[in-house]
Amino acid sequence: MRFGDLGATLFPKKSRVERIQISNNETAYFVDENLQLLKISDEFIPSLFSIYERKIELPAVYVDQGAVKAFLNGADMMAPGITRSDQFAEGDVITVNEEFKNKPIGIGIALMSSDEIKNTTHGKAIKNLHYIKDKYFELAGI
Repeated sequence: MRFGDLGATLFPKKSRVERIQISNNETAYFVDENLQLLKISDEFIPSLFSIYERKIELPAVYVDQGAVKAFLNGADMMAPGITRSDQFAEGDVITVNEEFKNKPIGIGIALMSSDEIKNTTHGKAIKNLHYIKDKYFELAGI
């Protein structure tokens, strides 16, 4: 897990944990009926529920309105759509936030470091893994 050992936070003692196999390479982990964690291929990522409940804090990128629509349709985030970011390395799990409301709209994996993003005007920067109203969001009933 690239975002720290958060087992006690996500899976507190005496909680009911349920594992749901979505497909061959997708698993959802519910704790007390709330989606907390996803495993997509071999990557563990927090659900948006975990982010909204502030159980997990990740570095973030902030994106302009033009990029929000594409991201919420499943597109990866391109570097020009990112207006600012926290510090992170390539390969880190991060949140994608709408810049004005500062609201998390998704979770992805950095394809570039934050420094690289600041110094480029093109290219895919964030691989989109989970976003508002995707199948995981709907599965969680958020």
